[in-house]
Amino acid sequence: MERLIVLEVNEIPKRIVDWWVEREPHSAIAALVRRGSLAETVLDEKLPRDSYPSQSWASVGMGVPFTEHGVFWYGDPKPADYPFYWQAAAEAGVSVGLMGVLHTSPRSQQASGPNYRFVMPDLFGDDPTTVPASLAPIQELNLKLTRQSARVASVRLEPSDVLASTSLVRHGVGPGTMRDLTVMAGQVARGAWNKERLRVGQSLLLADVFEHQVKKHDPDLSMVFVNHIAAFMHRYWAATFPEDWEGGSGYAQEWIDAHVDELPFAMRALDRIVAQMAALAGRTGRTLLILSSMGMKADTTVDPGSKFQAVIRRPDQFLAAAGLAPGQEVRSAMVPQLTIVASSPSDASHIEGRLASFLGDGLKHTMTATEGERRVLTFSYGPEAREDAVFIGDAWVDPATVGMSVEAIKDHRSGRHSPRGVLVSSKQESWPAELSAFEIAPMMLDRLGVPALDYHRMSIAT
Repeated sequence: MERLIVLEVNEIPKRIVDWWVEREPHSAIAALVRRGSLAETVLDEKLPRDSYPSQSWASVGMGVPFTEHGVFWYGDPKPADYPFYWQAAAEAGVSVGLMGVLHTSPRSQQASGPNYRFVMPDLFGDDPTTVPASLAPIQELNLKLTRQSARVASVRLEPSDVLASTSLVRHGVGPGTMRDLTVMAGQVARGAWNKERLRVGQSLLLADVFEHQVKKHDPDLSMVFVNHIAAFMHRYWAATFPEDWEGGSGYAQEWIDAHVDELPFAMRALDRIVAQMAALAGRTGRTLLILSSMGMKADTTVDPGSKFQAVIRRPDQFLAAAGLAPGQEVRSAMVPQLTIVASSPSDASHIEGRLASFLGDGLKHTMTATEGERRVLTFSYGPEAREDAVFIGDAWVDPATVGMSVEAIKDHRSGRHSPRGVLVSSKQESWPAELSAFEIAPMMLDRLGVPALDYHRMSIAT
């Protein structure tokens, strides 16, 4: 059995790794690629809309396509017939440690049992429970940091959130990380840095806590998920790669000049985490694998001229304004999305009809998952907005009257999801240059000494 550290880097494509290696040849990432192996992963599946991280990580983790597992949004039910590879490993007796890994919430259903040495559930869920329980205050901070808009840079990390938590220091956050986070908060408070940079702090904290847990509990399979690179690629792709837009991206040169160092800032933090994980792997006889479930590319459809976004901040008030009865079950979702649980198919049809009528063209997409008789509806919304009003149905209204707020868009999304991700190993592998993302799950099990499941496809030599 091979002992593994898996660093899941959300949405990073091979292109970004190649770009960073060329730009920073003395970086930790460059050193890892030189002595190890790199392959581009391809997630080839039929989808109801563009790839999405909750869907792509489910496909990669289970080793089957969306058409079989049916998991698209974060809260969608997970089919027992297709366990994630880390679940299959734990079931087979492999000791497992998970930090921030998608689809680990609710933890009691997804990651519980004697072989889970530590678990901090995923950052996009709403489960504050952890193993050990002493990690719960850190998980509560994580959930606070990720309950924010995916488009409006609105991280609200105050210095007190970092400095007041003794749990951070007790669980391995080093003085260097605390110092760096304090500097970030100060620079943002003074307006010297874009507040989006505070997202980096969450990944640095997780890396320190993860390292401490690995040292303490010594699992065979240790996994940690970081998301800050995705956030920066979404917002600043046009500043880093303006040449991707034929005839110009539409962004002013002043904007490009002001944000040209944002993605490099995020990559320097990732490089620091990679150095940390590589050192940990080397000291403990583990292999380090860096994995993304999909990647990103230029979004040539973006409109950099839009200035405002409407966000639902009071779901109960919003649903009442739409004509729905009080007491609807609302689950966590990434803004601009709203997830509602309907008690029956007819109830789901009623809810969908009311929201379609209420939002009009502002209702963009609807996805439905089944939980027995219940239906889990996830709505993506985007009504037209201006500074003091939102266009609902066929009229401009005060956003406060419908449970919404209007927020200024300071950083437009110029990167969009792509089915091509990356896999990097700290040792020499016999991988092809391009491999199917569906082969990653059985490969992981094979390396851990666990037989691939009956439905897995595998041709990667290990």
